Amino acid sequence: MTELLLITTDDETEMQIREHFDPRGLPVCRERDAEAALLMLAVKPYPLIMLDTDGVDRDLPAMLAAIRRQSKVPVFILSSRSGGTEVITALDAGADDYITKPLKPGELAAKAAAAIRREAACGALLNDERELVEGRDICVDTKHRRVWVHGREKHPTRKEYELLLFLMRHPDRVFTKEELYRRVWGGEALGDMATVTVHIRKLRGMTEEKPAYPTIICTEWGVGYYFQGKEPQW
Repeated sequence: MTELLLITTDDETEMQIREHFDPRGLPVCRERDAEAALLMLAVKPYPLIMLDTDGVDRDLPAMLAAIRRQSKVPVFILSSRSGGTEVITALDAGADDYITKPLKPGELAAKAAAAIRREAACGALLNDERELVEGRDICVDTKHRRVWVHGREKHPTRKEYELLLFLMRHPDRVFTKEELYRRVWGGEALGDMATVTVHIRKLRGMTEEKPAYPTIICTEWGVGYYFQGKEPQW
C-alpha cells in the first residue's frame, strides 16, 4: 500500500492515526509544513490526503485549491472547528470529508480505507465500461474522466464527477442522502450528510440553467435526489 499523506503539526494526532491505521495496512507519511506537503505532491502520488487545519498557517480554500491543482485523490479535513460554515467552506473548496475533533481514530481509519477502496474500484470500473455516458446535453467521457455540459467542458472535483456519473447511470431513480454517501463515498454512512448536499449544489451550478430551479438534478422532497432523464414538459 502506498503511503497516505497526513499534514499536521500535532504529534498526538499523528500518534492516534498511526495506532489505528497501521493495523489496517495503511501506512502514513507525515508532513508538518503545508508548503513542504505541496512540494511532495508534485513528485509523489498518495491515495488519500488528511489535512489537519489546526496549526496550519494558511487559508483553507487556498490550500485546498493548491492541492487540487496537483491531485484528485480524496482529501479529509481534520479540525477542532465544528461550525457549519467551516464544513461548507471546506467542502465547497474541494474537500471530500470533514472530520471534527476529538478524533475517533478507528472510525477515521475505516472511512479512509473505504475511500481508498472506492477510488480503486472506480478506476477499475471505468476502465471496463463504455467511454461515454450521455443525457440532457451532458456528456461524460468515463475513460478520460471529462465532462461537457451543452458542449462546454466543465471541471468537477473527483467526488462531484463520481456523484454526477452515478446519478446519470441511474436516471429517474431517487436516492436518499445516506444512499448516495454509501454509493459514492463508500462504506457506511459515517459522514456528515452536508457533504452530499454541498456536492449536489455544486453540480447544479455546473449543469442547470437556473440552479435555484433545477430540472436535471432534482429533489424529491422528503426523500432525496435524482437525475431527471427526460426534458420536462411544461
